[in-house]
Formats: sequence, structure tokens, C-alpha cells
Amino acid sequence: MIRILIADDHLVFRMGLKTMLGTEPDMRIIGEANSGPSTVDAYRRLRPDVVLLDLRMPGGGGIYAIREIRAIDDRARILVLSSYTYEEEVYGAMRA
Repeated sequence: MIRILIADDHLVFRMGLKTMLGTEPDMRIIGEANSGPSTVDAYRRLRPDVVLLDLRMPGGGGIYAIREIRAIDDRARILVLSSYTYEEEVYGAMRA
């Protein structure tokens, strides 16, 4: 079972991901977060197998969350999902 944390500040997007991934028998959504700090807190509490992460969220956003999560667990698996294509954000996420 793959345990997933969804981190996005848009409720409708989180609900859509939950609905879509909820049909997969080997995946389970174990938590949600709507800001950089709440993502880090949820990661610390839940220790998911994968974080599905938006780059643009309140409180430092996804890049902040990546850095903080990596400080907790350098083997964390983080998949960035974003509709924004600004190169500096993409490269910032990859560097983090």
C-alpha cells in the first residue's frame, strides 16, 4: 500500500486527486495539507511514502516544504504537481 500526502492550497484540486487516486487499490491518501508549514507538520506526523506537492502555497510554498522535509528525511519521495511553468520555480524545486 502506497501512503500519500496531498499538499495543495486549492480544496477542489485536493478533492479531485483524492477521488482519482481513491480508485487505485494499492494507494491510500493518509493526509492533506494546504500550506508549506502544514505540509511539513503533516509529513513529520504521518511519514507518508509519497508527497504530492504544489509549488505555490501560503507560508513559503512547496520549495520551503521540500527543504524542510528533506532536512527531516533526505530519502523523502516528493512529486511536484503544478500548473505553473516558471523555470526558476522548477529549478528551485529540483535543487531543494
